[in-house]
Amino acid sequence: MSMLRGGRKRFAAATIALGVSVAAAVPIVGADATPARTRAASTAAASPKPAGRYLALGDGVPYGHGLANPTGAKIDGLAPNQPPSRNAYPSRLAKLLGLTLTMRTNGCTLGGGQLAVSGAPAVPENVSGSDTDCRSTRRHKVVDPDELSKIAKGATALVTVQVGADDLAFSGCLLHELAISNYTVLGQSPRKCTQGTGLTDAESRRITRMRVGLNSILNAIGNKLPTATVVVINYYQPLPAPSQYTTLDKSYLCRRLADPDRLKTAYQHSVILGDSLNRNIKQALATHENVHLVNLALGSGFTGHAMCTKSPYLFAGGPQDHFWRMGLPNLAGQAAIAAAVMHQVPSLHK
Repeated sequence: MSMLRGGRKRFAAATIALGVSVAAAVPIVGADATPARTRAASTAAASPKPAGRYLALGDGVPYGHGLANPTGAKIDGLAPNQPPSRNAYPSRLAKLLGLTLTMRTNGCTLGGGQLAVSGAPAVPENVSGSDTDCRSTRRHKVVDPDELSKIAKGATALVTVQVGADDLAFSGCLLHELAISNYTVLGQSPRKCTQGTGLTDAESRRITRMRVGLNSILNAIGNKLPTATVVVINYYQPLPAPSQYTTLDKSYLCRRLADPDRLKTAYQHSVILGDSLNRNIKQALATHENVHLVNLALGSGFTGHAMCTKSPYLFAGGPQDHFWRMGLPNLAGQAAIAAAVMHQVPSLHK
């Protein structure tokens, strides 16, 4: 069995639903997490208390894509080639916890502690297209090995990892479900991703490669930073359940979902995609046993806060902006993720 350095220790795999009021910042325990396991995870995360450096690995969610603009063109009033947003959850966490998170100055050159790359999958084989954000003919950066090569040994208190949605080409899957053609998002074109009650064979292969890649990422972190608390964050459901849909958001995307049949089918297929992705993330974590490894599930916490709801945590969009930040967290969503992680690392609080 593969495990992080430190021998055969207990795996603190608490699955916490991000059911938070952003003001109160009090998560609610999900139905699939027993109170005992939740307490175990909090106790486990409280064990180490190293000095305060923080590393953030992942994709467009921790990058703050939509709040920052990594593309090569000015869009929605944002300048091109922006580095990760200081309103994304890693910067919020660093401030709340009193940790040091070194920010890089642009989106195309990795460095510092904020190592998220918008559009990055876990493995090169799952890259959807060239690195158009950085105007390069080379393949898009990936979380492993491009980012892991930047992790140095040292007194790191916290590492957060969020990867997988771009392995599954989730944006392209959503474009297909919404019957939106002639657009690409993060290099992802519309694509059929579900077959019956499961994934297509092509998407199944991609998600299997992601699971293997996440294992490698966790092994690398464990080898370099064996005392750090590692929080692996999975994904929310971006589409609203039919009962939660509202027409308050007049965006093109939300207008497309006004068709009840389209909304019902798109939601059902999106649930299949999200469940498959999060199940494989959980399976990757199950192969690791380390007292400082925590699984944070956004899951039901975004219920009622998907796109096209009364209180969305996510950006919607339309052709006018090429859906450039569709399904990515807005300010409220980023704050909610930070609040949930805060709950899991009490020992690192000021």
